[in-house]
Amino acid sequence: GGGSSGDSGESAETPSGNCIERLISYALKNSKINSICQDSQQGYCTDKLVDCSVNVFNLDKETSGNFNLLITFFEKNNPENVFGSFEKTEFLTPKTNKTISHSVNLISRTSEGNANKEIGCDFTIISTPTKIVC
Repeated sequence: GGGSSGDSGESAETPSGNCIERLISYALKNSKINSICQDSQQGYCTDKLVDCSVNVFNLDKETSGNFNLLITFFEKNNPENVFGSFEKTEFLTPKTNKTISHSVNLISRTSEGNANKEIGCDFTIISTPTKIVC
């Protein structure tokens, strides 16, 4: 007979007693988008470099760890038109912050092309460090 894998409701990481695992406090601030048309033809952009950045703050006094962030680039007038999502991870020590950024290069040949569109970006936290609180 094979072993069964099931959740007994107990977590191996949690010490005994009334302790719980909590996400630490963090903040995302100063999100910026920088868009530069590097080449144009007949008045429309054919080569656009878009850089998105945000400051990630570890607000905890004692816990260090990895902050996992997703940066998504999309067309501002049509948010379903996504140009790419990029995962970034930064290790932050207590009470510190870092700027996380990513760039995409959009190249197109017509006025309807992606390089000629207004680009937006979104920042989503995927995971943050946790700590045991008793």
